[in-house]
Amino acid sequence: MSPISSILLTLSLALPAADKADARARTIAPFVDEQTVAVAHVDLSRLDADALLDWVAEVGRVDKKELEDARREGRAWLADFRKAGGKDLYFLVNLTDLAADLTTTIVPLAEGADAQAVRRVLERMEAFKQLHFETRGQVLLGGSEAVRKRLKSAKPVARPELAKAFAAAGDTAIQLIVLPPPDTRRVVEELLPTLPPQLGGGSTRPLTHGLQWAALGVDVPPKYSIRLSLQSPDAESAEKLKDALVPILKSAAQQRAARDFYPDMGRLAEKLTPRVDKDRLILAASDKELKEFLPIVVRRVYLDATRGKVENRLHQLALAMHNYADIHNRRLPATANFDKQGKPLLSWRIHLLPFVGENELYRQFHLDESWDSPHNKKLLAKMPEVYRGPNRALNREGKTIYLLPTGKHAAFKDGPEGPRMPADFPDGTSNTILIVEADDAHAAPWTKPEDLKVDPDHPERGLGGHFQGGFLAALADGSDRFIAKTMSKATLRAAFTPAGGEVMGSDW
Repeated sequence: MSPISSILLTLSLALPAADKADARARTIAPFVDEQTVAVAHVDLSRLDADALLDWVAEVGRVDKKELEDARREGRAWLADFRKAGGKDLYFLVNLTDLAADLTTTIVPLAEGADAQAVRRVLERMEAFKQLHFETRGQVLLGGSEAVRKRLKSAKPVARPELAKAFAAAGDTAIQLIVLPPPDTRRVVEELLPTLPPQLGGGSTRPLTHGLQWAALGVDVPPKYSIRLSLQSPDAESAEKLKDALVPILKSAAQQRAARDFYPDMGRLAEKLTPRVDKDRLILAASDKELKEFLPIVVRRVYLDATRGKVENRLHQLALAMHNYADIHNRRLPATANFDKQGKPLLSWRIHLLPFVGENELYRQFHLDESWDSPHNKKLLAKMPEVYRGPNRALNREGKTIYLLPTGKHAAFKDGPEGPRMPADFPDGTSNTILIVEADDAHAAPWTKPEDLKVDPDHPERGLGGHFQGGFLAALADGSDRFIAKTMSKATLRAAFTPAGGEVMGSDW
């Protein structure tokens, strides 16, 4: 960063909070219109990856060793982003893009920032890989082709409430602003005049007329705090808004999904009830207060994120299987390739490498040698990310939990040919398990031709163990699915047989 940029950054940090709020609103003003419903801002210069993950480990009771990879990657990513001249990230949600689940990403470019370097750093993150970034004035704009096309012809509309909302969120590391457009209020009142029973019933009018905008400010470790502000037109509307929110929170706390996520949801709902401060409702919590209920939340979020990675990898592998079949006469890969004596050499996971973006690694293997030959054994340490599971110790050993179900009646059998797609799946590809998440005890060296032999009497053996209540699997249609441990043995056994002719149970 140039000396001038450093001086400007120092001056910006010294600005009063109100001036910072105005500056943030001005930064995104060219991309805001009447259909903009939400804005998020993250000040990455204030994020400390080590402090944040130490806090996650403490509050969520997560073993710090489990977070080592995230710590290393987070520290490196933040350092590279700042070195390129990046500081802030903005995300905009527009009603026009909402149906397609699209957002707009904006990165302000200070003097001396390297736009291309910033773009390359962003594209290292999974969330940004599918976006296209281009320079627009003093910002780097990221979005899908549809979003960028819309913004080229879109006309900005002044939203003076945006600066007020940023000011209410405070000079924090993270701000989230919700801006309900006037038309949305009218539509809600016409289509949903009364709240559903699970949200307490009652008129929606106190909500549609009582909420002009909402602003959430979050400070992250080493000092953690949350402040939520709900703006009403006047003090009377604020009181009515609070009266409407109380039964909503109580009713929501009684829902099974809420109790499953947080068992003491009733007490949490009481703590989440905001207080009225003139024409606003305020909810503020300090680090000490948050630690009362955050351990379960942080742990659940961490497990959900880990589960999401496993789901994504199973989905990737299933799609790679289909792509393999597309160029191999509709046959999926066999469990392994074999030598002339019928000895299995290398796992299907090796032969899938070109279809998961690992062509260079694939070329390094001697395909006519066994997985543990002197040459091939050296490659065990190069296990790709797609084969990594939640257990870091197993990953270091080059072991994977992603196995094929094998057996006399399973989709995969020992032999040089894989099943044909879809001819060998008469029971239906959406009713047949293709790849499983095995437990740690059955993890196999990723290059070794070793998978999970299905026991017809106990089809549940060797499955899952990483997530409460069941295991994850990829189905033959390419989808991924969580299968509950409460599923009957008959249904699970049927799911492992592609041509058994069984009728799937109601628990499928």
